[in-house]
Amino acid sequence: KVGEATELEEVLAVSFGKRLISAILDGVLVFFLTMMLVFAIGFVFIFIGMYVDDQVMPINALAVIVGIAVALVYFIGSWSKSGQTLAKAFLGYRVVGGDGRPLSSGKAALRYLGYIVSAALASLGFLWAAFDKKRQGLHDKMASSYVIYSDATLKDPSQIVPADSGPGWVWLVVWFVAALVLPVGFLTGLIVLGPTLNSIVSSFLKGLF
Repeated sequence: KVGEATELEEVLAVSFGKRLISAILDGVLVFFLTMMLVFAIGFVFIFIGMYVDDQVMPINALAVIVGIAVALVYFIGSWSKSGQTLAKAFLGYRVVGGDGRPLSSGKAALRYLGYIVSAALASLGFLWAAFDKKRQGLHDKMASSYVIYSDATLKDPSQIVPADSGPGWVWLVVWFVAALVLPVGFLTGLIVLGPTLNSIVSSFLKGLF
């Protein structure tokens, strides 16, 4: 009836904890794909090196370049095509815009840029999703995106509500530990193991020819 208040349909936003699980799974997959491509490209470099100058293959630099390329194609392609990475499809989540459809390529690229900004801010941009009422991280705010369940339908207008009961303060503790321990461990591993990894992989590849 005219003048009668319309009750908005509620759509559940996936909790931070469940999103973290999918992010870890996607990270492992991207790492695996990166290593596969690094080895494949490494074979090509070694083959070329047999006929040109015999130089040590820059494994570290190659891994970084390939890793960035794989991540760009994987995430931006997944978000703009179906809204689901492989991990999100497996767990039953999807990324959508305010209209309930997958993001455009531009919005997907902007969301990935948000990933970089969020990570640069000591991952606080990701942690934001644990306390936001619509469970949006900084990258979601930048791209106007939401993470909802695969069987949910986001229409305009709809009311986004969190699937979990409230902000998980335990994530602050997890973040504090991760922000201190993980970066230090990563840098230490890169400094200590980087040259060793470069030598091992180069020797392995050269030994195959």
